[in-house]
Parts: sequence; C-alpha cells; structure tokens
Amino acid sequence: MGHSSARAVRPTKPAADKARTAKAAIRHNGLFPIPGIACGATGWWVFSGVSGWGILRYSDTRTRAPLTNRLFLFPVVAPRFESDLILPSSPSPSRRQGVTYSTDQRKSRSPSRREQRRHETHEALIAAAMNLLSDKGFDETTVDEIAEVAGISRRTLFRYFPTKADIVTAWAQHMTDVLTTSVHQCPANFTPQDIIRSALEAVIPRIAATREETFSFVYLIERTPSLLPVSLRKYAQWEDSLAEALMLRLPASPDRKLAARVAARSGIAAFRTAVDEWIRLNGRRDLATLLRKVMRLQSETLS
Repeated sequence: MGHSSARAVRPTKPAADKARTAKAAIRHNGLFPIPGIACGATGWWVFSGVSGWGILRYSDTRTRAPLTNRLFLFPVVAPRFESDLILPSSPSPSRRQGVTYSTDQRKSRSPSRREQRRHETHEALIAAAMNLLSDKGFDETTVDEIAEVAGISRRTLFRYFPTKADIVTAWAQHMTDVLTTSVHQCPANFTPQDIIRSALEAVIPRIAATREETFSFVYLIERTPSLLPVSLRKYAQWEDSLAEALMLRLPASPDRKLAARVAARSGIAAFRTAVDEWIRLNGRRDLATLLRKVMRLQSETLS
C-alpha cells in the first residue's frame, strides 16, 4: 500500500522504511478502525484519526527524537490485542514485503514458541481473573489480587489488560467469536429461527468449563452495574453477526435488511430473557433448555 507525505519533503530512507513497516503491520493485523498506540522494538508508533484516516508518527526510544517532520496519511486500523501487532525494528529488504502475516497466513503457519506462550498466558490470565472476579465481586477485587492469583506481576497484567473491565471484555469476545463462527457454518437449508437458535446454543457450552463456572460468569456480567456496558456491547455484536447472516438468507425485498435486524434483535431478546430466568432459578435449569422454551413461547405469542 502506498503512502503520501503531509509535506513536500520526501521521507528519508529509514523513515520511509519504518512507515512501510508500520503500515504493513497495521494493514494486516488491523481488525477495526480505531486510533491507538503500539510499541515496537525500538520505539512507539502513534496512529490517530477519524473517518477511517489518520496520521502516523514514529518516536525512536533510542534517540528520543520523534519524527515530527514526517507525517504519513493511511487508513486508521488497530489490533484487537497487543500480541496481534508485529513491528520489526529494522526490516531487511527481504522482509519488507512480509513483516506481518494475514489471517489466512497465520492459520497456515505454526505459532512461534513466544506467541504460544503469550497466548497461553493470556488465556490463563482470563480464566484466573474471571474465577476471582465472580467469587469475590468485580468492584471488590483489586488488580493486585488478580495479578497474584494469576502468578504474574502487576506490570505484566497491565501489559495484557489495562483495566479489570478489559479482562471481562476479552472473555466476552470469546463468546462473540463462537457465535459468529456458528452463524456462518449453518447449513443453507436452515430457517432464520434455526440459525438464531443454533448460533445462540453454540455459545452456551463455551462460556466456561463447568456449569457452576458458567452460572458464576454469566451472573457476574449480567448483574454487575459497572459491567453493563460490556454486556450491552457483547449483545450488540451478537445482533450484528446474526443480522448480517440473516440478510443473506432472507428473500430479496426492499425491507430485507430491516427484517434481518428485527429477527436478530428478537433472537437476542430471547437469549437475554432465558438468562434472566436462569438467574432467577439460580441456575437449577439447563440454560439451553430455557432458551428453546423462550423461543417457542416467542414464536407462539407473536404468530
């Protein structure tokens, strides 16, 4: 991808190399358009902007000299997690065209030992933190306690998750990924209701390892006021995934997009109702069974 300079002066070769490296890394690793800061081996990349475009600036931590006279315009995207971004400090000519890996390339290669350790630490940290948060309470648990139970330092914890809410957000993202995958794997002959039911049921066994943990984690995110934004964001993402899939399956009509959104939101409403009933019953019933019951009542009542 080419770049344009905000000034008439052509960037020096090292600056141009760093710009190409950053833009390639951002382009291949980026998942959604937000501003952000990423740390490379020799400095900080700062990228910001609105409406999908922004400015890139590099600050070399060795010389402490920011390249204030080298501003590059490029589409603003950011990695989902810090570990998703790869920024070599000084790319060689043979690596400049391949400083990062696309999603398909990452799936086809084996993760490095460092990447594997980081992923394992990330997952273990989420599991340990979620258990502690659900046992003690979100507001009552301190960052130091999470670091201690996870067996890492406070500084390391902050490198993975800047706040406690980010840990719960990462856990919720797993559920969203499961639902999105399930939606796209539904057979072509599935009805809209089949797609919604199948995708929502696929999430339930992936919430936690045991039924007790599942109830505790769901109760935590659904009944903690300070986590309400996380819960609502999760449901909004689920709705978007369902609506996108349903729009491709519904018959062509001027209102197809609206119909897909109505169906998706109805499915999310059914899931939330089933969760409320499950919590009222203190987890004594099976959540998937309650979901099917709610969806049946929803269909019968509105038909």
